[in-house]
Amino acid sequence: FADSRALPPWRVGVQRGECEMSTMFADTLLIVFISVCTALLAEGITWVLVYRTDKYKRLKAEVEKQSKKLEKKKETITESAGRQQKKENREAGRETE
Repeated sequence: FADSRALPPWRVGVQRGECEMSTMFADTLLIVFISVCTALLAEGITWVLVYRTDKYKRLKAEVEKQSKKLEKKKETITESAGRQQKKENREAGRETE
């Protein structure tokens, strides 16, 4: 690291030790900051291009409606299966008598 030609321009003159550690820490913080900003920018663009549109809102409402229908059908099937099993148990009990 003593050769200044091997160092990036912003690190020329930085010696090993405390200055290098603080520079590494600053670089780490910069990378984290840039990553967070990039993620926020991507979410903002997605919100503008997708979530605000009427088509997305209609599709979301349709999915919720279909999910409720499916839940009702599941409940109906579960209830009828329970009744059928009770009926079979009663019939099986009569046969053993």
